[in-house]
Amino acid sequence: MLSFYSYSQETKNKLQFNSIDISPINIYFDNSNSGIAVSIALSLKKNKHIYKAFALSGSEFNISVLGPSTTKVFREFDIFYGKEFKDKKWLYLDVFGGLGYFSQTITTPEIIPGSGTSSGGFLSFTSYDYNYIKDKNNTIGLVLQSNIRFKTGKRFSLGFQFHTNINSINTIYSIGILLQWKLGSKSRLEY
Repeated sequence: MLSFYSYSQETKNKLQFNSIDISPINIYFDNSNSGIAVSIALSLKKNKHIYKAFALSGSEFNISVLGPSTTKVFREFDIFYGKEFKDKKWLYLDVFGGLGYFSQTITTPEIIPGSGTSSGGFLSFTSYDYNYIKDKNNTIGLVLQSNIRFKTGKRFSLGFQFHTNINSINTIYSIGILLQWKLGSKSRLEY
C-alpha cells in the first residue's frame, strides 16, 4: 500500500500578494514648480520583506488667462524594497528604497508668425495660433518612500505617503493621502 500525505497550509516563506495602495491626492514640488499627482502600487511580501511596484504621475498647477503657457508633466515607474514596522496594534510605518524610471515632458507654446487675428470692438485683443514644442527627458533615479498608516480594519488602512525621486533631470518630492487594502486570506491578515 502506498500512502500520500498532503497539507494545505500557507507558508510564510513564499512570495505572496500583500496590498494595493492608492494615493488619489498628492501634492508634489521640485525646485521651481508644484502641482498635483496620483499614484498606485502593488506590493508582494515574503516573510518580513516587502517588494513593491509603484507608478506616479503629476502635472504642475497652471492657471493662465493670457493664453497658453509652458507646462510640465512627469511620470515615474519604480521598484522598491522595504519593511513594515508596527508601533501599536493600529499604527504602522512603512519604509522603502529603490530605483525608478523617470520621464518629464515640458511643453512650450510658440506663436505661429502671421497668425494673429484681432477681435475688434471696444476691448480689442489679438488671438494667435500656437505650435507646441515638446521637450522630453528620461532617466533613472534613486527613490525613497515612507508611509504612516492607521489601520481601521483587517484589510483597510488610511494614512500619509511621503515620496521622493532623486534624479539628474528634476528631483521630485510629494506628499499625499494613502489608501491601502491588504490582500490575501483572512487567516494571514494581522489585526
